[in-house]
Amino acid sequence: MDKLTLRERATCLFEGKHVEMDNHLIEFEKYLEAYCVELKVNEWDILRNDEVYDQVFNIFSSISSKKNEEIFI
Repeated sequence: MDKLTLRERATCLFEGKHVEMDNHLIEFEKYLEAYCVELKVNEWDILRNDEVYDQVFNIFSSISSKKNEEIFI
């Protein structure tokens, strides 16, 4: 089986399927939930909409990169 993308793993997680949890998925899940609360949408509104998902993922990726940079400073 091919390695699943973060989006595919998050989708499986919210479908209630077993997904191997790693730090990246855990952080993305937290970020996604916070984003949903802020915008009053649900996870499916983000995961099923390419444009919205790309925006959310880009922000998450940027934040994750910044956090990792701070760890090494």
